[in-house]
Amino acid sequence: MLAPELKAQINKLWDKFWSGGIANPLTAIEQMSYLIFMKRLEDLDTIHSKRASARKEQYKSIFEGHENCRWPQWKHLNAEAMLKHVQLEVFPFIKELHNGDDTLYSQYMKDANFVIPKASLLQEAVAIIDEMNITERNQDTQGDIYEHLLGELKTSGLNGQFRTPRHIIRMMIELVDPDIGQTICDPACGTAGFLIGAYEHVLRKYTSDDIIRVDEDGTSHNLVGDKIVEKAHWNLLKRETFYGFDFDTTMIRIGLMNMILHGIERPNIRYADTLSKKFDQKAQYDIVFANPPFAGSIDKSDINDAFKLDTAKTELLFVELFYNLLRVGGRTAVIVPNGVLFGSSNAHVQARKLLLEKCQLEAVVSMPSGVFQPYSGVGTAVLVFAKGGKTENVWFYGMLKDGYSLDQKRDFIDGKGDIPDIINKFKKRQESDQSILVPFEVIKKNNYALSISRFKKTENAEVVYEDPKTIIEKLLNIEEEITTDLKDLNEKDMTFSAEEFLTWECKPLGEIVQFLDSMRIPIKETDRAKRRGSIPYYGANGQVDWINEYIFDEPLVLLAEDGGFFGSKNHSIAYKIEGKSWVNNHAHVLRPKPEIDIDYLHWILSYYDVTPFLSGSTRFKLTKTDASRIPVSFPKEIQEQKRIAEILNKTEKMKQKREQANQLTNKIIHGLTIKMRQKFGHPRF
Repeated sequence: MLAPELKAQINKLWDKFWSGGIANPLTAIEQMSYLIFMKRLEDLDTIHSKRASARKEQYKSIFEGHENCRWPQWKHLNAEAMLKHVQLEVFPFIKELHNGDDTLYSQYMKDANFVIPKASLLQEAVAIIDEMNITERNQDTQGDIYEHLLGELKTSGLNGQFRTPRHIIRMMIELVDPDIGQTICDPACGTAGFLIGAYEHVLRKYTSDDIIRVDEDGTSHNLVGDKIVEKAHWNLLKRETFYGFDFDTTMIRIGLMNMILHGIERPNIRYADTLSKKFDQKAQYDIVFANPPFAGSIDKSDINDAFKLDTAKTELLFVELFYNLLRVGGRTAVIVPNGVLFGSSNAHVQARKLLLEKCQLEAVVSMPSGVFQPYSGVGTAVLVFAKGGKTENVWFYGMLKDGYSLDQKRDFIDGKGDIPDIINKFKKRQESDQSILVPFEVIKKNNYALSISRFKKTENAEVVYEDPKTIIEKLLNIEEEITTDLKDLNEKDMTFSAEEFLTWECKPLGEIVQFLDSMRIPIKETDRAKRRGSIPYYGANGQVDWINEYIFDEPLVLLAEDGGFFGSKNHSIAYKIEGKSWVNNHAHVLRPKPEIDIDYLHWILSYYDVTPFLSGSTRFKLTKTDASRIPVSFPKEIQEQKRIAEILNKTEKMKQKREQANQLTNKIIHGLTIKMRQKFGHPRF
């Protein structure tokens, strides 16, 4: 578990890179990794020198002839001199190092570029990394530091790679349960999350329970492996167990650094396009874990000759690749897009036949589409299978929740969701409301489809649909109301001259409202469940729950503090509440002073771009101090504020009516198509 001061230093490092002009998280992490490597080289060289001295042995420093590249020699230079020295001396030096395990990272730096643009950014970054003393930390902390850095990877790579959530990785590894002596491969390793997850899983199996500490999100710490007593086993685990491939050198460098800092002394990560002709698809691994980038199709002329599937679709080629890489009896847990489960092309069907007829397909865990937000909204599933034999039954599970919100924010809920249930039920292939065991013959009759919806028992109640003519009458009434509102708006004065704006006031928000934040009280979901009632419970983005007590009983404006839709043009960050209410600590509570109309305040703040006032790097926050500085312009006359608010209120109501009309239109379409199916069935083409 990272100490708060270390987290603060990492967040500070991120803030410096953001403000220093490096906005791409991948680029930022890569540049940070170079600096960490420079510091690590110095630390390891010092350690080896001291050990050699203690043994009275000769030691040749990797810095011999390049003493000016040692970290202490340049870390105190002024900013401009430091930037020039690192660019012209230190960085070229580390790119050319090839001297054992300590310099493995540099083998993949041939195409690396040092792109830190500002001298001040380099100086600040060096000071923070120096202060963190990464190499002096225990192995657990070193890994946690880099994982915390990687937590900022909220965008996908150039080739569609993105970081698989750690709790999904842990679930997949738990289902396969790797052990010492098995070779483990990820053919599209990215940041090496699966390989590190597998390493930590093995360590946990061989660490005494009283030593292990677990975070609320399920991450285990203090994995010392005290039950691994044979040196040969440690050597096997750290040097001959984990193998990864990627065709993006940036990802390779990040993955290497991640593994090194987690204690894997000799990461076997190599540059390779595992789908291409140049890659040797030997069946040499006991376990494969992967979540490869499914970027669509590749050039057929470059597809590896080992593939039997006649397709250029990467999602299908990867399925066959997983099979090809495994030894007979080897097992895998991999992520595939939902199209693999039910696609009707010949290649799709053949891929599924491979899994069912030449493997023992053990499980298909369908995941909700929000699991990979904010990278992608594509629906995915986890396939668990063993190479060889033939499938008798397949266990299906439909995951509904994974412990985080399924929107783009992915807020923490409990960090677990259905995952403990999946792991427990998988062991005995238990059936439940969310799981079912399906015989191979049934799957075969359904064109080898692997979608749980094909087999899940559902109660089909007859659905009664409203008559289309009745819906049309409602639509006509709504359109008439919208037309009336438009005419009314058209008659109002909605112009504002420059002269009028000059007469307006402009004051900081803190001068025109009273913050009631000290009265807020957050309540855990489990506690709210015991206090259900009719009072709305509010958070950053509106009502969250119902409760049986209240704090406030007046019209107020709530402004998101953290977790809000900051910077969005489509979602509001402020809303008006009235009557009895309870507010948690994720929204500021504002009571407007007499000079400000509450509706006007609500509209001014709703879509305000508060980006310049936000703090934090991993989770943006609008503090009370910063919110108080937000400039708000308003007419001096309260009646003019009310007039503007009335226009905006009427426009919002028109928007809601238009959305209601769209829903009714969809009902007509849906109802008609359902009736046609009920009457004529599904046509066969």
